[in-house]
Amino acid sequence: MNLSIIRGDTNKFSFYRLDKDIFAILFEKLNDYIEVIEWINNTRNGFKKPLEIDENQLIIDTQYGVFNIELDLYEDMDSSKVFECGEIAFNHARSLSSADYTVYNISLGRLVKRDQLMEEDLLKAIKE
Repeated sequence: MNLSIIRGDTNKFSFYRLDKDIFAILFEKLNDYIEVIEWINNTRNGFKKPLEIDENQLIIDTQYGVFNIELDLYEDMDSSKVFECGEIAFNHARSLSSADYTVYNISLGRLVKRDQLMEEDLLKAIKE
């Protein structure tokens, strides 16, 4: 299933259903990478209030794995590698109950999230 939503001339993103509850979102022609993080935050805020369906409360929780595709930085990047990096970030976000999202940073070769780094620093300080 491919659901496309276009907003204006510069903000374009497409939804792809990968599995029953797993979706990929491809953003194109963004002015700044931070627009993806803002979209995530806005989406999560929209799901904070439970939905009521037939007098039942439905609570929706979301996790996001983010991979910033910068083709000019990588010689051998293809769709399979892009998908793999996004999947790694997503699976990592799913494994962390406290994470809204994780970002896969290929230049560092590891998953990086500001909250994770702060948690690691705090644990290190407590142990010392």
